[in-house]
Amino acid sequence: MSVCCPTSAHGYMSPSYVSQGTEKVLIGGVEAYVSGNPCPCSNKGTKAIILVSDVWGYNSGRTRAIADLLAKEAADFVVVPRMLSKTFEGGTDGDGLPPNFDMATRGSEFVEWMKTYSYEKDWEPLMKSTMTYVKSMGAVHIGLLGYCFGGLLTTLTAISDPAISCMVISHPSIHVWEKIYGKEPSHVLVSKVKAPTLLHPAGDDDPTYYPGGETMNALRQNSLKSRSEPYPMMNHGFVTRGNTQDASISRDVDSCLKSTVSFFKEQFDGNPKIKLTYFAIPGRAESTRLALTIGSVEFEDERITSAEWSVRKASKSGDSLKQLPLLEVNGQELGQSKAIVRYAGKVAGLYPNDPFMAAQVDLVLDSLDDRLQLFQPTFGIADQAFRIAARKEIAGALTPTGDRTAAVRFNVVTQALNDRVGANLNGFVV
Repeated sequence: MSVCCPTSAHGYMSPSYVSQGTEKVLIGGVEAYVSGNPCPCSNKGTKAIILVSDVWGYNSGRTRAIADLLAKEAADFVVVPRMLSKTFEGGTDGDGLPPNFDMATRGSEFVEWMKTYSYEKDWEPLMKSTMTYVKSMGAVHIGLLGYCFGGLLTTLTAISDPAISCMVISHPSIHVWEKIYGKEPSHVLVSKVKAPTLLHPAGDDDPTYYPGGETMNALRQNSLKSRSEPYPMMNHGFVTRGNTQDASISRDVDSCLKSTVSFFKEQFDGNPKIKLTYFAIPGRAESTRLALTIGSVEFEDERITSAEWSVRKASKSGDSLKQLPLLEVNGQELGQSKAIVRYAGKVAGLYPNDPFMAAQVDLVLDSLDDRLQLFQPTFGIADQAFRIAARKEIAGALTPTGDRTAAVRFNVVTQALNDRVGANLNGFVV
């Protein structure tokens, strides 16, 4: 693990963007770039994002372009405070490192410069003043966005201030806390973060930030809405400093920013109004009930009789599938149990965005459905005692008296799922 940025990280990029916001001096003398429309007179649920830049400061690379984008698409206003005013060799626009600084060859000088800062004396007062300003402007939904080293400061702020709604960290360097300042390892530090958090690690970032990594697992212990969306083909710093004339960098910068906007909107807007209708049995709705419950997603769990469903089904319009389970999301209907449980998993923060990890979840869901299908023939057995006995034979609770095919298949699928659980230290099947 590197001390901060890997030697393969992108270097300084000059800002070519004409910013739309303004530079201001906030409460407590904090100098900041502010984009959007902070207005204390608003009576709506005002949304604000505090963006903490990387080590080249608050006016380098795409930092201000990102702030303007977020102020337009995800929040009412965005604040980018100047955090590194004790610059190294004059810094960039009076903040952070100078444009010609080479992290690969001058890493030891970087470490010594960083040690001149103290969180308690330098950064915490700035972050607290920035939070005070944001709250004074009526913000009730406050998100944090950190790039590289900035992710450490947003993490410490999320720990200390319960008003934080959510946090995003791209190409994270939370480990600076341990590697430079001798404090806790990143996975121990983030275990104190309660807010839902999205990580965007690059290919040369430490595996601790990837799905299944120690830091990511620690975040998910407090919020299942926390997740990691890696960009394995990118280098550290690509979002703020990568050259978008390269088609692959342009693609992933765009993808990462869309993901960032989507996550903030998802957390700011809260959960949709969800109603699940099914019979008073586990059946094809239980996995959806479990996913929503585990993810702490509020929903109405309506359980009806066959007679009640017959009446409702007759009144359904022609475009309805006229079957249960049925999920209603803000009044819109969704049928098919597989589609429903996948939606529930995404809302609950249990469904990965990474395509291969998502496919692994699909594999497990489809395996569970295969296992459920083994019991389908038993629904036609009229005698309850015979029906229960047939199901016990399939599940292995009784020795099959006839065809063993279903029982064998049930055991194979069950053992495969149990093996997955045993192999994963995070306690999840995937």
